[in-house]
Amino acid sequence: MNSQMKIHDPSAPPPAFLRPANAAKYLGISRRQLARLTARRVLPVSRLGRKLVLYGVGDLSKAVNRFRQSAIGEAAQP
Repeated sequence: MNSQMKIHDPSAPPPAFLRPANAAKYLGISRRQLARLTARRVLPVSRLGRKLVLYGVGDLSKAVNRFRQSAIGEAAQP
C-alpha cells in the first residue's frame, strides 16, 4: 500500500478550517463564487502569509444562516 495514500478516519473530528476548494464544496458553490463572496466580505477568511487561505467551518455556517429564509408557516427567527 502506498504510504502517501490518505485514508479517511470516520472517528476523527471534523476539521475546524477548510481550504478554498473544500470550503466551496462545503457550501455547494463554485470556487469563483467563493472568491467573490470573500472579496465582498460576506464570508470571513483567515489569511496566513500570502498564499494560505483558510475558512472556519463555524464562520461559514454562521454566514449561511444569516441568509436563511423562513418557509411559509414557519416562525421567523431573530
